Amino acid sequence: MRATGSPPCRRTAALAIEELKSRVPMVARDGTADERALAAVRELLRRLEVSTGGVIRFETDAARFDPQAAGAPELAAFNAALVLARRFEPRLTLARDREGLDARLKRLEAAMADAVEAATRTRDVLASALAEANFEMPAANRTAIAEYIALAESGAAAMLEAAADRSYLASAVQIAGAYETIAAACESIPRMRSMREFLAATGLRAVPDEAGLSESVSRESAVASLETECELLRVELGPRILTGPPRSLDGLEARFQKFKWTYVQCYLSAHARWCVKMERLELAAGDARRYFDALTRLNAIAALGPPEGEHLGARVAELSARVVRCELKDAIAPETTPRCSSCGFQLGAASPQAELEDAMEGIRRALEIKLAALSHSMIARLIHIHDREHRLEGFLKITQAAQTDALVRVLDEKLARYLAQVLDENETADAGSLGCADFARDGAKKRARGEGMATSANLAPNRFPRGKGNNRG
Repeated sequence: MRATGSPPCRRTAALAIEELKSRVPMVARDGTADERALAAVRELLRRLEVSTGGVIRFETDAARFDPQAAGAPELAAFNAALVLARRFEPRLTLARDREGLDARLKRLEAAMADAVEAATRTRDVLASALAEANFEMPAANRTAIAEYIALAESGAAAMLEAAADRSYLASAVQIAGAYETIAAACESIPRMRSMREFLAATGLRAVPDEAGLSESVSRESAVASLETECELLRVELGPRILTGPPRSLDGLEARFQKFKWTYVQCYLSAHARWCVKMERLELAAGDARRYFDALTRLNAIAALGPPEGEHLGARVAELSARVVRCELKDAIAPETTPRCSSCGFQLGAASPQAELEDAMEGIRRALEIKLAALSHSMIARLIHIHDREHRLEGFLKITQAAQTDALVRVLDEKLARYLAQVLDENETADAGSLGCADFARDGAKKRARGEGMATSANLAPNRFPRGKGNNRG
């Protein structure tokens, strides 16, 4: 350690150094200071430089007396308030002379003007983010921002003059620190919004789903865990976090990344199964529509009695609309788009398989009732007598055997119109020739026999198994 400058300067610096060394507990006997002791000496010299306003300088392990600084109280005031000035311009350093002081004051003045604009933006952004959730800005936050703006608007000269009061300096530093905490939270709003948007796009909700059974207990448990974690993260990342005490988002962001990775893996496998299921259900929905079309044609024939199962058409249309085949399949990217943009599959969604099966059963029962009416002896007699073109002979065999699947295949619009024409033109005359009482009695017996035949008939295999299967996505 050496002291430079004039003899009086050297003596002053030497006295300061000796005083500082006396406060360091460990110094080597040969004059070489211990590393920790040297570090302590350097730190104390730096503090001495600040506290004397640069009168004593410490540069590259050399302490010297600076007469220019001693004769400039403005330099001392600036250097004494440097801890506060750096809150606005962190790159500011100690002023060595008048020229350097002027340059630093200009930079500080510009930085304080920018700070006013930045604080105003912070206030507006924070208020807007809270308003989205119908929250008001806490009074403490509003006060902290207002005090910081007032401090920045005072200007560099006024702030440095007031900083001569040590109590004011401490208070001003506290005001700046309080605002910086709020500003940091405000800067995190875009990150928070991005995470919330991803969570919302997954569609996951921590609500029990009783629409269908799960295919696997373990998979259902995994989906339930994701739903719960998604809901918790959405709450913790909400705007309310801005109204509470300051906290770091690093922990929440780590939780979010873990959730996202788990979600992506689970979604990819579930989406692949969903695509296979939708391809199968698309065929099943087509069958349901064809069966209902056949039922509609039979319902249009007045001679077969009142319409059956008319309400099932709307139900089939609704369920068919829920069967959407995916065009992307394996080309999805849930890490950026949480749900498939083609089919919109949501993790844990219930497929319409069970409901389609129920609707199909209702259509089959309605068709069986119509088959029973067609197999009635009176109807059969009318067809035999009046089917001059012999187009209904094969159709009659189908109805008498109660073969629903075969009926659906052969009964098109043209055949249905011809059948209605035959029955409508001749039913009245033949019924009158048999007598009203005989017709009613014979009709009741034959209908009962036809219903029994329909019940005991062996129907052709179809794509709808007689039980409810799995319908969880």
